[in-house]
Amino acid sequence: MKKSGKNFVKVTRTFLNFIVKCEEGIIFATGIFVTLAIFIQVFLRYVVHAPLFGLEEISIIVISWFYFIGASYSVYTESSIKADLLSLIVKKPSIRKRFNIANLVLCIVATLLLFFYGLEYAIWLSRANIVTPTFLISKNFNFSSLLIGAILMSLHFIQLLQREIKCKKNQNEES
Repeated sequence: MKKSGKNFVKVTRTFLNFIVKCEEGIIFATGIFVTLAIFIQVFLRYVVHAPLFGLEEISIIVISWFYFIGASYSVYTESSIKADLLSLIVKKPSIRKRFNIANLVLCIVATLLLFFYGLEYAIWLSRANIVTPTFLISKNFNFSSLLIGAILMSLHFIQLLQREIKCKKNQNEES
């Protein structure tokens, strides 16, 4: 039983590391694309006086992937913006831990709500067959970045919650 538990943890860790590497790759690739697209469009529009038709449409799709995958990666690296006034008010570590756990649970609920309401909207988009004006790309391709980003954020918040609970147990054992 213990060996299968260790194998599960190892497989899970490998899978999560793969997801993080994919996030890093997507962030890098989309960042390069957006930078080049802006440079090309500015050059063509203001130097050559012949803008590239439809580049903005594709850039918006790529930017949405950059944004939501970047948001999930910032949860993973714990570099997202926080307004932590609690640490100024509450000095007792055990109470802070409880608030941190409650905060992480709320974050998980919020990102899962974002996913489920986004999924409803994506289903509506699919049924309505809404496409982009120039290239007729389904808006779901653009909108799926929100769904995948929300799932990844939830996954990373769950990791942070597990880490916080584990730290809480270790802290209680030391006391």
